[in-house]
Amino acid sequence: MSGCDETMKDSERWIHYIPALREVLTAQGAWFGVPWDDERDDRLRYACSHVRPATHLELAFVVAAAERHVWWREIVEEFVKRRAGERTVLDHFPILELEEWGMPNTYRIPAFHEQIVALIRTVSGWGILAATGYLYEIFKRRADRKPLRAIASSDCREKMGPDELDAVEAIVLHHATQSRQYAWCSTMAERAQRLVDSAAGFHAGWRS
Repeated sequence: MSGCDETMKDSERWIHYIPALREVLTAQGAWFGVPWDDERDDRLRYACSHVRPATHLELAFVVAAAERHVWWREIVEEFVKRRAGERTVLDHFPILELEEWGMPNTYRIPAFHEQIVALIRTVSGWGILAATGYLYEIFKRRADRKPLRAIASSDCREKMGPDELDAVEAIVLHHATQSRQYAWCSTMAERAQRLVDSAAGFHAGWRS
């Protein structure tokens, strides 16, 4: 994938990603019968204007935030603050870094589906199928779903107490149903990048 984390040369380049992403996401939504609406447009504008993406990953994060229905404003504000090294409000435990899984660096904000699965695997020690199954139970709001601390591995329980595990579970529950796959968000970001990179595409899309 081209330009995955290369810093973009133009500091104001992010402005052009709003109409580019709008075009890309509108086209994608048409395939599934999901029309573009004012609420999604507001989320996109807010996320892009605050994050001001300068890398491919940041642009993918903007896509993930814009596609949420809840907690989108909070994760955008937290992302911007954490990136700047400012003090933040939401919990961000070391376990949320997910470095061993090679996950995108979103400053301990589990914005993507793959990060949620990796977090469950980190806590439980399970494989990907079992972790995905547990996430499915969260989606279905299964009444018999075991809490995260009940499936925690012995190694994890040695590092984290019950209260901390409960706090991590709250983070999982907040983000699980709203997360989007990084692969999809990355693809949408790359398509937007291509539109902006193309002089013909740029003039065709934004002249009016």
